[in-house]
Amino acid sequence: MNDVEKPASGKPKTDGTLLEKIRDNLLLLVFSGLFAAIVKQVYDRIAGGLLSQPWHVIWFLLPLAAAAWLAWLMVRGRPEIRLRGWFGAFFVLYVVAFSLAAGSSLLDWKRTPVGFEGQGPRNFLALSWLEDWHYWLAGRAAPPANDIVVVTRDDPAGRTLADARMDVVRLIGLATANQARAVVLDLYFDEQEPTSIDALLCSAIEQAEKANVPVVAAYQFDRMQDRLVRKLPPPTLRACLTPDRQGHAIGFREPDLVVRLIPVYFQNDPTLPALALQAARRLASRDRQPAPSVPDDDLLQFLPPGHAFTRVRLEDLFSAREPAEVLRDRVIVAGTLSNADRVATPFGVLPGVVAQATGLYAIRTGHFVRRKPWWASFFVILVVCYVLTTEAAAGAGIRRLVRTAALMSALVVVALVVTMYGWLVWLDAIYPLVAIWLLVALLPPGWRAIRERLRGNPRRTRPAPPK
Repeated sequence: MNDVEKPASGKPKTDGTLLEKIRDNLLLLVFSGLFAAIVKQVYDRIAGGLLSQPWHVIWFLLPLAAAAWLAWLMVRGRPEIRLRGWFGAFFVLYVVAFSLAAGSSLLDWKRTPVGFEGQGPRNFLALSWLEDWHYWLAGRAAPPANDIVVVTRDDPAGRTLADARMDVVRLIGLATANQARAVVLDLYFDEQEPTSIDALLCSAIEQAEKANVPVVAAYQFDRMQDRLVRKLPPPTLRACLTPDRQGHAIGFREPDLVVRLIPVYFQNDPTLPALALQAARRLASRDRQPAPSVPDDDLLQFLPPGHAFTRVRLEDLFSAREPAEVLRDRVIVAGTLSNADRVATPFGVLPGVVAQATGLYAIRTGHFVRRKPWWASFFVILVVCYVLTTEAAAGAGIRRLVRTAALMSALVVVALVVTMYGWLVWLDAIYPLVAIWLLVALLPPGWRAIRERLRGNPRRTRPAPPK
């Protein structure tokens, strides 16, 4: 006869069983985190070399999804739910797959450097526009950009290269004479043909530098054997347009033809900084301020200022009686207005020079979007999936499960709104929301409800109360 200790009520103690369940669940949750960290680490290492586009994460997601599906097939007919065995494997794979998708920016699908591979067709698989509502929450607290002036010139088509460069010489001279803070040129000087103006241009740049007016110019790239190679200025300008006075003017155009990101370092190369970053660095050095901060992932998701930049036409500036009113203590960002240099952004179509000014403003003020680390998405998805699973394990029916899913969805959206509005931290909504509602359909109550509806079984109705 087994000696079993019983309480006064006569029922056996269940504390040990409860402790075992809690222990098993904690072990599973810890294992989920470790497995997610390992998968993300492996993905990051491979993505740095072979996987250059967000959609390449599919090669990781497909095996995870297939394994999760096989595990679900093993448990779908079981009425009970236990976070162990096949269902535990399904839970871990399900959470890790959604977390990896969220951490890899899968919605962006493909990022094309602006100016290469043409405009490109729209791609229906690019769903990044679904998250653009975040920008509505970011513009309310934007700091002003009073010291940035955008100077535009008309398209110099039909003019000689020497005449076009002479405009730049005059602009730099005006900025130096009127004590501007810096001159940022969203203009390319990579034509290999030297001009008679090059000596004057270098002289103007050196005089500006001596007057503590840093000059920073843009450069572009050439495609050579499937590689993008930086184009150098002509030999006559290399003495004054040194690497520390240049930055790339590339932005990533996504398949919906919208530019949302500027790579702080092109192709993750610290020797290829963005024009906005190089200008911000030189301004900080000029003013003896700390170096500007950059996003952790080296992708600048820029935000516009609270008020539009002051804009002046170059021709009007040359004819102005008092150019000092426009130039003194201002950062001059100059570029060309042309139909070919217009950029679609989440806040409208902008001339390329205005987009570059926006990037400079974002880095200098710190008013840019902070993307969450991968573990933030993992934690959110893990919590919501665990709550739903424990509800179903406790015997919840489909209606209660749907109510819980709706509550969790509302909490996720509120959290995303608060983090974006308060701290400019971007948390994607679509991944946890899809994870929530897909899990509702896969858990036994949801699966049984779907199966009954597909078979055409009528809903069970409560019996009428006796008269």
